[in-house]
Amino acid sequence: MRYHYFQPMKKAQIVLLFLLIGVSASAQMRKPNAGDILFQPDASIVRLLQDDQSDRYIGFNIRSFVAASRANRFSVDVAVDWQESLVVDKIRLAYARELHQGNSANRSFYWGPFFGIGSDFDFDDYSIKGGVFSGLDFFVSDNFFIGPEMGLGIYGFNNPIIIEHDDEILEAYLLIGLHMKIKMVLTF
Repeated sequence: MRYHYFQPMKKAQIVLLFLLIGVSASAQMRKPNAGDILFQPDASIVRLLQDDQSDRYIGFNIRSFVAASRANRFSVDVAVDWQESLVVDKIRLAYARELHQGNSANRSFYWGPFFGIGSDFDFDDYSIKGGVFSGLDFFVSDNFFIGPEMGLGIYGFNNPIIIEHDDEILEAYLLIGLHMKIKMVLTF
């Protein structure tokens, strides 16, 4: 058996996760209500299902709760190429309508539609997107929550995306994409 130096770190992360779940399960938390505005950083990956590439984005969201069960979300993200000395080459703006379900005191499941536009910084290539998403806010304590989000959408492009498949070259203006997002939010 080979020993990896990451094993103790994995164990520590699992212990920390169980401690956070245990502490938050017994705590009384305040969930967002009507009138609350949350600013949250996030990181996401967008994978076009017909293509072999993924775009990685970092950015922030502004969530404005119009009721305890509904929020409007505005987001700004920039695409970051981690493999080539942290190059930022795209920007995207999006709007989403979050519909929150009544859940337990420390969890909130939500879903809804999203719409957005994106462009490179030269404004030569641009895209539009629309689709649906779902996510989970897990409240660790008052003013602190984490959670995953996944979505499925249709992405349209003004210039074709070149796809190589089985020795064929295809040009596509419309593709289906999957996005995954993770967020950790500290609110005030």
